[in-house]
Order: sequence, then C-alpha cells, then structure tokens
Amino acid sequence: MDDEKTRLVQRILDLTESLQHILRRVLPTNWSTLDLTMSQLKVVFLLYAQGPAHMSRLATALGVSLPTATGIVDRLVERGLVTREESPGDRRLVVIRLSEHGEGMILRSWEAFKLNLSDLLHAADPQDLETLAEGLDVVRRLAAQRIGAPEEVPDAFPR
Repeated sequence: MDDEKTRLVQRILDLTESLQHILRRVLPTNWSTLDLTMSQLKVVFLLYAQGPAHMSRLATALGVSLPTATGIVDRLVERGLVTREESPGDRRLVVIRLSEHGEGMILRSWEAFKLNLSDLLHAADPQDLETLAEGLDVVRRLAAQRIGAPEEVPDAFPR
C-alpha cells in the first residue's frame, strides 16, 4: 500500500508541475505588467498572506539585510502599496502593512485569473468538473488541517 500511495503522490506532483507549466500559457496573469521587482512582489505577497510584519521579519523572509529590505519597502510605500506604522508596543519598531491599494492589486489579479480559469473550465464536461471539485476539496481540507484552520469553505480569496 505504501508503494501505491508513493506512486500516486508522485503522479499528482508530476501532473501539478505539468499543469503549472501549461497554465502559464493558457491563463495569462497581469503580474508581468505590475512593474514590480521580484523582491517587491514577494513583500506584497508576504504581507497579504501573513498580515503586517516588522521590517526584520521581511528582511529575513527575503534573505536580505535590514537596509536592503528598508529600500524595497521605501519603494513600495512611494507607490502606495504598503504603509509604515509605529508598533503600538514599541515605538522603535516599524510595522509594515499592505495598503488598501496593495490589497486591491492582488484582488484584481486574482479576479482576472478566476475569469480565465472559468473560461477554461467551461470547456469540461460536468462529470470531469465534479471529479475535479472533489479532488480540490480534498487538497483544501488537508491544507486547512495542516494550519489548523476551519474546514468550511471561506469567502472568496480572504486574508
């Protein structure tokens, strides 16, 4: 049974990788038009996924020095994508938070992706869609269990 499970896991990983390569061509995204460096994009995604962060945490997550992280954040502040605030508990610490504009940028990109994915999925037959929905629900449930999150289906793309 373990060999069969290992074989199936590897098949799913292979299919996921293949799908990712194909979807890059089939489902265009607007990330390439955002005019952000990779480091800036990483900061935006990190703040969206994990919420506000101290500058030192961002530097560690990016694998850069504190002055380098500060420069990256400076440019994001100039563009209105993030904000800087004093930490309520310690005024010496700076908290970086995704701005409303930054969050809107991510949500607009997600909506564009969903539109393209919807067009693609409408070409499938209902039985394949049911199978896909069941499989994705298994992955969602496992991921929710991993992070200790509730298993109900959340609102669209929440923070």
